[in-house]
Amino acid sequence: MRIIYYQDKLLLSLTKSEIDEAYHAKGRPIELPIGNLLPLHKDINDSINQYVKDIHFYSTDNNYIKKEN
Repeated sequence: MRIIYYQDKLLLSLTKSEIDEAYHAKGRPIELPIGNLLPLHKDINDSINQYVKDIHFYSTDNNYIKKEN
């Protein structure tokens, strides 16, 4: 499982077995391997950083302000 930010969209990439597991658990949470935690954290962090760059925000004192075009 990976999370990807691409062309203003947040995408979820699943293996065939992950799709099958999610399909059989419709409407219920599924357990993810704890080993996915750090890669998913990195994916989310990378996605946020790219999103902020793409929409032209900048940070001042931990506040995000949209740049004027």
